[in-house]
Amino acid sequence: MESTTTPPQAESRDIKVTILLAGGHQYTLPMKSNSQLLLNLLKLIVAQSDPQNQNVSRLLQLPINGKQQGLWFTSQNLIGIITEPPMFMQPQQQQPADAAS
Repeated sequence: MESTTTPPQAESRDIKVTILLAGGHQYTLPMKSNSQLLLNLLKLIVAQSDPQNQNVSRLLQLPINGKQQGLWFTSQNLIGIITEPPMFMQPQQQQPADAAS
């Protein structure tokens, strides 16, 4: 069974997102709370917590320093995400496969 999450259904707001990378590196970016980039990063964190996905790596690029630079790294180096104010993911209820018939 695949674990998925959905962001809380709230209006978009400005948040500070700190990306924590291996080796103690971190980068803080302004984002909208409903940003597709933020959602993708959160999905990567959730996917990496699944033992079946731990050897899967993706190449990521983030705009940094006011979009004047690009930061490239692999998803294996993504350690965590801090959001200010806090954002919490809610587990998505899975429907049984035979419920669709």
